[in-house]
Amino acid sequence: MDVNLSKILIIGNGGAGKTHVAQFLAQQLHYPVLHLDGIYWTHHWQLAPAQQFIDTCNQFMQQPHWIIEGTPMLDLNTRIAQATCILFLNPPTLICILGLILRACTTYWRGTPKIDDGC
Repeated sequence: MDVNLSKILIIGNGGAGKTHVAQFLAQQLHYPVLHLDGIYWTHHWQLAPAQQFIDTCNQFMQQPHWIIEGTPMLDLNTRIAQATCILFLNPPTLICILGLILRACTTYWRGTPKIDDGC
């Protein structure tokens, strides 16, 4: 069975491990990654304008190879239509909660470069 991995969409709940899977795949495949949280939130945790978010996604998806990860947000249907491979991460709720706690701790100690500095 051949799987086309040229355009990978990773979706799931917060804390499911989407970012880790995206980073692993990006290292293995040498693909650029778009972290949706990084374009959904702007300075001081304000939502980005919807059209700006959609335009950024659409521009990123013009590349021949990509990985996009995040929770289902605006214009999900377009990303699904463009993806050649969709990974839905759906671990048990307790795993997601532990993932969120781990993220909060590591963000506190290291910061998170994916999101605007004001967040």
